[in-house]
Amino acid sequence: LGDRLGAGGACIVLGAGLLVAPGAMCAMPQGGSVPLEIVWGLGVAVILGGVSTLLPCALAHAFGRRQYLAAGRVILPAALLAAALAPLGAAWCVRAGLGRTVFLALAALAVLGLLGSVLLRLITAPYREK
Repeated sequence: LGDRLGAGGACIVLGAGLLVAPGAMCAMPQGGSVPLEIVWGLGVAVILGGVSTLLPCALAHAFGRRQYLAAGRVILPAALLAAALAPLGAAWCVRAGLGRTVFLALAALAVLGLLGSVLLRLITAPYREK
């Protein structure tokens, strides 16, 4: 996907996947729904398959060769920390009865990430090599 769309386009697809998974969970009726569970599973597959492999590529695309290491020293540990602590926080909130709130917060973060990816792609368009 990254080879065909480039780093910016792949980040946009990843952002859409990040939006699909919590959206399907927020729309889930009491007792479940098989089509929504399949949509949720596809969104989770995009997340699990894309975040760890696409983050370094997106950093290189956004910050360039010279600032990649400096940006990676800050962004990669923060992303790993969030990936490690988010499931614990989500499980705690779901046990406390705040499950829908967690999924809405994840959806809001996904929208922000998707908008950031689109803006990054638009901003860096004139400077990309063709």
